[in-house]
Amino acid sequence: MAHAQLNGFNMYYEIHGEGEPVVCSTGWGLLTGARFQSIPAELRERYQLIVYDHRGIGQSSDGSEHSGSTRLYAEDVAQLIMHLGLKRAHILGRGGLGACVMQELAISHPELVHSLALSGGWARPEPYHDAVDRLFYRLREQTSFELFQLYGAIICYDAEYFNENHADLLSPNGPWSELRECKEAHLKLIRACLEHDAYDRLPRISAPTLLIYGGVDLLAGPRLGRELGERIPGAELVILEGTPHVIASHPAAHARFGRVTGDFFARHSLSA
Repeated sequence: MAHAQLNGFNMYYEIHGEGEPVVCSTGWGLLTGARFQSIPAELRERYQLIVYDHRGIGQSSDGSEHSGSTRLYAEDVAQLIMHLGLKRAHILGRGGLGACVMQELAISHPELVHSLALSGGWARPEPYHDAVDRLFYRLREQTSFELFQLYGAIICYDAEYFNENHADLLSPNGPWSELRECKEAHLKLIRACLEHDAYDRLPRISAPTLLIYGGVDLLAGPRLGRELGERIPGAELVILEGTPHVIASHPAAHARFGRVTGDFFARHSLSA
């Protein structure tokens, strides 16, 4: 648990466990503190996991003026890896935004990326995904946090889970509650999602790549994974059938996510 002055801001990061290093990035939220438990147990038990807070979120400052971009956030990760003295690492990008940030990392800093696992990302804007994110942006910018949270819960969880857990999902401590007081930084993260376009540059990714998608993910479903898989040389695509955007809401799928990702990193061991 530490801070480092990197790329013009003060980044908070944590290092957990033992084993080969895996640098993790997530979507609009945290992987630090209590949220670290959202990483599958299989990965927490087998690897040294490095997690951090995006600019302006959690315990990281927002730094200098910027509009938010996946390229900027990728450079933040690159500087963290170099700060830690790692020559190469396994890379895990999840939650949509994290997968887009780590695409940019693999493109701009291939020397740092030994293997790459991406969950819920996309190659470029498409009309449906763009419309969903634009509504997220308007709700966050122009209405209450509670309306943003409600729409997020509808899009990111399936109906059965929502019906059983709606009181918790919509509570003050529910999903994304760590973003409640970080409106401007959150808007930058959403803007980065809207503007992400790595389509033409994806063939430059040289690291072995694993793509994982929830089969019924309304936000970033398998259609986006198939396009990514066509652009990244040799990419493997795994579909978790019947699973929404928040994979952790389905325990069996979440455990499979951990096994598949852990085995993928093991097949591409840093010591090989």
